[in-house]
Amino acid sequence: MKKHWKFFLACGLVLTFAALAEPPEALAQRGTVEGSVSLDGKPVNKAVIRFENLGRAGKPIEAKTNKKGRFNRYFIPIGRYKVSIFIDDSKVWENTIDVCSPKSECLGGKESRVLPPIQLRTSSGPSGAQQEAYDKLNQEFQRGRDMFKKKNFTMAAQAFEKAAEMDPNQHMIHAFLGDTYRRMRKYDQAVDSYQKALTALAKKNPNPNSEVAYTTSMAVALAMGGKGKEAYATVENISELAPKQLSSSYFKIAAAYVTTGRLKEAVEAFRKSLADNPNNGEAQYQLAVTLVSMATVTDDGETIPAPGTLEAYQRYLEIEPMGSHAAEAKTMITALSSKVKTTFSAEEERKKKKN
Repeated sequence: MKKHWKFFLACGLVLTFAALAEPPEALAQRGTVEGSVSLDGKPVNKAVIRFENLGRAGKPIEAKTNKKGRFNRYFIPIGRYKVSIFIDDSKVWENTIDVCSPKSECLGGKESRVLPPIQLRTSSGPSGAQQEAYDKLNQEFQRGRDMFKKKNFTMAAQAFEKAAEMDPNQHMIHAFLGDTYRRMRKYDQAVDSYQKALTALAKKNPNPNSEVAYTTSMAVALAMGGKGKEAYATVENISELAPKQLSSSYFKIAAAYVTTGRLKEAVEAFRKSLADNPNNGEAQYQLAVTLVSMATVTDDGETIPAPGTLEAYQRYLEIEPMGSHAAEAKTMITALSSKVKTTFSAEEERKKKKN
């Protein structure tokens, strides 16, 4: 009787959402690889997973599976790796994977991404049909990623749709499809894809980080589609999964509102982020910047700052007096303080004339 080896690998990038734009590359030079190994449907304990960096010399990085057959290896330098799996000192599988770079679009917060499953045999390797199916699936998935990187979202969507049809149980493929639809401004379809990603994830060993990431992405798509109430209701699910990430999720909704020009809604979302974490300096600064954009101009050409603008910058300096935006905040505080005095003086003059 031949033994069947089934491997499920995941590689992804750990990112920090630090601003409205994509995070700087300097913040994202390490990735995470995690997954599980099973033999005939049973988890394999103490299987060794070895990562050899193909771009630089050095000692290989290793991880071992636990009693549930799971493994994870954090803080792996980004790059291309030869990955080998050993069971009882025998190499049973070898392949090349990428620990994604920031430009790969393999992101979405602090979560892992799941590669299509790999099914192997201990003797002659994967069967012809299995290998062919996997190759086709992986080909479409990689084509989708390549098109996404090139911002050819129409072609990317076609590739991811085809891959999802080949194996609808791969939550990562649905998530990438959701990201693609979102870039195409097809928000309802994006929401549907994220829901499928969550459904597929629940059928496997649920990954809380992935669940939070997909839930947040779905909330962002809802917000960008003008469904604010649904977006907030979706984000509330995160309070039970990962309460420490709730502020970050609200921040991402606020960023989505800024992107779509809904500044009033963005202010509300930034304030929700700060209500959950009053010391979120980035949210506080972006709140101030958004309020600046909401200034009004009178018929006389006078610029009136939105209420709370000055206080927002002052609060940022209280949180991060030496923060990366401190210089800009101080400049704006000086300008706004002068504006307040000028407006006050003008108002006093008008009162005197009336009297």
